[in-house]
This record gives sequence, C-alpha cells and structure tokens, in this order.
Amino acid sequence: MMPDRKAGLTEVYNRVVTATETASDVVQLRTLHVELDLAVAAAYGWDDLVFDHGIYRHDRFGDRWLPRPETQRAIEQRLLELNHQRAAEESRNGQLAAT
Repeated sequence: MMPDRKAGLTEVYNRVVTATETASDVVQLRTLHVELDLAVAAAYGWDDLVFDHGIYRHDRFGDRWLPRPETQRAIEQRLLELNHQRAAEESRNGQLAAT
C-alpha cells in the first residue's frame, strides 16, 4: 500500500483512521487490524472485550475509525495494571525497573 500510494506509514495510517476514507486498500487494512486486535486480545486472555470497530468521535481529532471508546479505555487500564504487576515482580526479584 505504501509503495502504491508513494506514502509513508503516517500518511497511510491517517487514511486508516479517517472516517470518510473508503478506498478498498484502506478498508482491507482495517479488516486486517480487526483480526490483529482480536488475536492480540485472545493472546492476553481478554476474550471478553467487544471491539466493534467503527466511526467514533474522538475528543481531539473528531470522527475516527477506531475500536469503541469503552474498549480502548479497558485496554489502557488492563495494560496499566499489567505494567504495575510486572514492576512489583521485578522489585520483589531485585531487578531494576526500566526508567
């Protein structure tokens, strides 16, 4: 997609999240992202998450193609909890936490 469009990664992903973008290659990349999101969630054991990718209002950027906001917040919270657990484990094991 990048060579075909003579575009860099940022430009491609700006198209992916743009609500009005309907080009077939963008739609295909969105489909791949849905599959990737589901696979990563399954790897974490987070099969309870409902992604419902679609057009949602973003506070700073307006309408964007994203997973639903509730799911985004849940993922952020879970990753933060995992980070805290790992830091506690490293502390217990005498390992230095990354700074």
